[in-house]
Amino acid sequence: STNKFLFRLPDGKKVESVWMKEERRNTICVSTQVGCALGCSFCATAKMGWLRNLDAGEITEQVLNIHRAKNERATNIVFMGMGEPFLNYENTIKAAQILAHQKGLSIASRRITISTAGILPGIERYTREGHPFRLAISLNAPFQDVRTGIMPVSKKYTLAKLADAARRYSETANKPLTFEYVLLDGINDSPDDALRLLSVIKGIRCKINLIP
Repeated sequence: STNKFLFRLPDGKKVESVWMKEERRNTICVSTQVGCALGCSFCATAKMGWLRNLDAGEITEQVLNIHRAKNERATNIVFMGMGEPFLNYENTIKAAQILAHQKGLSIASRRITISTAGILPGIERYTREGHPFRLAISLNAPFQDVRTGIMPVSKKYTLAKLADAARRYSETANKPLTFEYVLLDGINDSPDDALRLLSVIKGIRCKINLIP
């Protein structure tokens, strides 16, 4: 089952979070920004534009308030709500550290995932700093022109550079990452796309999360 939560912030702006319950897993998907500047064509948040970053307290409070409302604890946290986590890097990392800390919410680091649309400097810094959390990259197309069409960020941070950064991360961190792939009818879901995807991710320890 899935529940969506809308939170009003102290300045009156609003963000959404999502509670997803499966058999053995309770996942909370948290927002890191009010709106988003990246303009991905398949994302509702893109229509808002970017308004501001959330601070670490505003990110962690989403989890605390959902715990209170559901009277249950999350087993997993995903930084994949409104906003691009790596454009609010320091608050995102600080929030993840609070959620994982034994004096915080004591959620296992391996059950906290930070998802990025492919902000290269953020991925490189994250790799350098050696954080224990999981990394996910929103890929969504294996061809540069198609990816740029649906994710304008790919113009600046190309698919080839993104694959290189992902490879370096998996080698340095010595753990797999996840590629998120939203299936868009007639745009990125052909057998050719599947074959091309295999060549893009070749040699990268990863799993693909296909999202219909």
